[in-house]
Amino acid sequence: MPDKDPPGWRSDSLSRFMDDAANNVRATWANVPGLMEPLRQIDEAYWHVMDNMTNPDPHFPSYFIPVAHSAFLGAVRLAASGQLSEAYKVMRGCIEASVYAFHFARDCNAAELWAKREDSPQDGKNARNAMKWGTVTGTLESEDPALGKIVGRLYGQTLAHGAHPNVDAMVSATTDTEDEEKVTHSHHYFVLPGRGEMAKTAFALSLRTTARVGVCSLCLFERVYRTRFALLGTSDVLDRLKRSL
Repeated sequence: MPDKDPPGWRSDSLSRFMDDAANNVRATWANVPGLMEPLRQIDEAYWHVMDNMTNPDPHFPSYFIPVAHSAFLGAVRLAASGQLSEAYKVMRGCIEASVYAFHFARDCNAAELWAKREDSPQDGKNARNAMKWGTVTGTLESEDPALGKIVGRLYGQTLAHGAHPNVDAMVSATTDTEDEEKVTHSHHYFVLPGRGEMAKTAFALSLRTTARVGVCSLCLFERVYRTRFALLGTSDVLDRLKRSL
């Protein structure tokens, strides 16, 4: 990091927002280590797998591991800064990338259709038909109903808390003030524990849900690369994390 702020830093709303977000992340790391520690361990588990993913079999699903990891990291950063609704949008992306990888590991034809989706309008239609969410999750549910149930529950939670626009997600970050002349809507871009008990609960939930999504994502990749995860000790790490979350 540079020793000095760049010219004009905090002189406009965008740089002030980015600076406030970064400061919130640092405060979260310092103030709630119990919530951040599982996230740190999950990040280490992703890196350990990726650093040892030489000649994976099957090969294609392994491309989705860094995609899911990047989404997980984005969700951590957003949740830790207080952008809770936005964090759930990225958690959804982490789940989807991981479920796609599992589906492609079991259905090579679907992987081929998906890879060609931009080749023509018909190829795009074929890919959309092959990759309907119910079809993709059905592959998981038929093989591992318990994990499929966890995926369904977490995916539903992301939608309920902001991955889809909905009343609860908007209201949780909005304050209305009213006088004789007008009603004013104030949107809180950062929902932080200091705003009260409801905000504190929502903030903690977002970090815990991010951790659960990260573990769920890794469990999906574990189902594809069972032997590698076991040899790396990552399966043991996931078992320990699952018990703690």
